[in-house]
Amino acid sequence: MKQRFSKQELFAIRNNIPINTLIANILPSKYNEGFFRFICPICSQFQTSTDQKTNLSRCFNCKINFNTIEIVKYTKGLSFVESVYFLKKHFKNLLQKETRQSLDKFKQDAHQLKDSNKKINSIGSILQSITPELTNPKISSIKTHSLKCNQDEIIQRISNLEQQVRYLTTELKKIIASMN
Repeated sequence: MKQRFSKQELFAIRNNIPINTLIANILPSKYNEGFFRFICPICSQFQTSTDQKTNLSRCFNCKINFNTIEIVKYTKGLSFVESVYFLKKHFKNLLQKETRQSLDKFKQDAHQLKDSNKKINSIGSILQSITPELTNPKISSIKTHSLKCNQDEIIQRISNLEQQVRYLTTELKKIIASMN
């Protein structure tokens, strides 16, 4: 049994399995006054709630927040690793569907970014085109020197950012290739 999981696996398990669906399958639960409530696996009280935006649950009596892995861990008495395997087994179809949708969206966004990169100049070129005052001979030499130093610093920072973007693009391509 594998003891380590990738960040992507854990992120998908924590975020792609709806907390209400999970809790409804493993704990006594009900809707009360428009809120989804469940029995806390620690104190056995119904003073609980879930937040579908963050995909977390909370016991207001214990003052503890739970994600999907922790709910399984406390409810079933499993270790972290066993809880992850439980979720992967019982929610495999849901995880695969969500992961496919996320991957498709990611590929679409990457393709659009690739197409847009073909159509635009570098950030440094754009910056130079919007600072015509540096090439205007009517500006005093002191002001020109000050602007030139400032522009050189900005251009260097932008070049560094462009280099980081290129690196991230390469890393994203590797991730996409490994998912195919």
